[in-house]
This record gives sequence, structure tokens and C-alpha cells, in this order.
Amino acid sequence: MIVRLAQEQDVPGFLALAGQGEHWATAPGPEGGSRQKYRRVQPRPQ
Repeated sequence: MIVRLAQEQDVPGFLALAGQGEHWATAPGPEGGSRQKYRRVQPRPQ
């Protein structure tokens, strides 16, 4: 299995996965713009 760091051109692919358990949020980037960040949403134990 090959693992690599995400790059800017990968963002459209990540957006395609956004509906599959990923929660998207916007955070201010270093240049004052906004960058997409995501985290896996963990179901709470019952």
C-alpha cells in the first residue's frame, strides 16, 4: 500500500468523499484565504 501526503490538487477528490463519513470545516490559511480541513467523524458509543 502506498501512502503519501495530500496535496492541493487532491482537494477535489477529498470533496468527492465528503459525504462518506468525513466532516469538512473551513480554516483560515497562512495567506489569509481559507483552506479545507477534514476530520473523521467518530460515532459516539451508546
